[in-house]
Amino acid sequence: MTNSITAVMWDLGGVVLAFDESITDRKLSAHCALTPEQISGKLFGNSVAGREFNEGLIEPFYLGRIDAQAFYQNVKKELGLEMSYEQFVDAWTDIFTRNEKIIEFMQGLKRKGVPQCALSSTNELHMEKMVKFAGLEETVGRARFVTTYNVGAKKPDRRLFEAATCVLQTPLNQCAYVDDIQKYIDASLKYGIGAAIHVNITQPDFQERCIADLKKLGICA
Repeated sequence: MTNSITAVMWDLGGVVLAFDESITDRKLSAHCALTPEQISGKLFGNSVAGREFNEGLIEPFYLGRIDAQAFYQNVKKELGLEMSYEQFVDAWTDIFTRNEKIIEFMQGLKRKGVPQCALSSTNELHMEKMVKFAGLEETVGRARFVTTYNVGAKKPDRRLFEAATCVLQTPLNQCAYVDDIQKYIDASLKYGIGAAIHVNITQPDFQERCIADLKKLGICA
């Protein structure tokens, strides 16, 4: 017998909000001698192609080993960057676009009392921007933010999913996990997630498809 799905774990970047990391590369490039491509390589190593953004200079910040000021100082030194901290934060965080239909659906789930959490591979500065930009504190609740920098582990580490089940107070096999990275979806299935929805963000109607897939599981706003 299939377990009923009663809660949702949302990836943020890509699913709830679109983002364009190259905006940061271009803005930083205007304040140093490196090209946007060189900057991307230093910031994220070889992880850009898979849209993971978890290697290079970002890694210790991403994993919560250093704070935002220390990350800024590291980037400033390595890139030869001439920017104030405030300018850097603006360049780093002004990369998001709301996926309106997904956000509206999440708000509907909130009104119906469906437990939701954010399960996000992100850093503190990006998270704070996303929280404000998408109204996530009201929709999800700050106590239900599960991030790499809080757990100290990268997706698809099992510890992130275990933390998510704890904040949702829902067994893993009763949760749906939504992400745009296939290997994270595959890992969640291996761990025993109740349902996993891969969001193909290259499709123009990916938001509608995601919502339709959740509705098929009985998750309706």
